[in-house]
Amino acid sequence: MAKKIVLDAGHALNTAGNQTPDGIYEWYLNNKVALAVVRQLADYEVEVTRVDDPTGKTDISLSERVSRTNKILPDVFVSIHHNAYQSKWGKHSGVEVFYNAYRKNDTEKALATEISTGLAKNTGLTNRGVKTANFYVLTCDTRIIAVLAEGGFMDSSIKSKILQECTY
Repeated sequence: MAKKIVLDAGHALNTAGNQTPDGIYEWYLNNKVALAVVRQLADYEVEVTRVDDPTGKTDISLSERVSRTNKILPDVFVSIHHNAYQSKWGKHSGVEVFYNAYRKNDTEKALATEISTGLAKNTGLTNRGVKTANFYVLTCDTRIIAVLAEGGFMDSSIKSKILQECTY
């Protein structure tokens, strides 16, 4: 039986989310990563579903993303994001992955660690580590292994171009 994985490219083109100082929306980078993950998983026995709008044109609320996820009951939920510090160019850098602050589930922590390590290795960015958080998509359903990945700082003057050009 195939494992079920739900991906969520955070935000949309018309939502609050971060953007680079030169106007590239966070969703654009989140979507690039989501598409790359789907491509990489194509060779495995997994069923991948996205709960965001793959065109980025429609903002799907967090509650709707959670509702869609709960109907699928996946083995894993991964929300894909990119950080920003002050939405102005700076020398901040790195990736980090979050899991539920209340559950502190060992499986979630292991998945977050694996993703964090892989992101740092494949992008050359600093690994800022694995952290707990109370993000809505992580705390809404205790039955699902869920993590939220921040794939680098969009407003990093030293790394932004790498993120924009990265094909993952």
